[in-house]
Amino acid sequence: MNVFTFITVVVVASLAAGLVKAWMQHRHATPKADPKLDQELAELKARVAALERIVTDSEFQLKKDFEKL
Repeated sequence: MNVFTFITVVVVASLAAGLVKAWMQHRHATPKADPKLDQELAELKARVAALERIVTDSEFQLKKDFEKL
């Protein structure tokens, strides 16, 4: 192995190590919180909870049974 091949291998290895390090840091980075998305998620959870209350209500089931008759 001559000197130029050795230098090329060292440069390529250092570039590859830098890329792997950047990729690992990016992979473990925490995403930034978006207040609009948090608010929308809270609103959707409230809507789902309201729908669950309506559907599991015994009067709702009774009305459905009367409609079937």
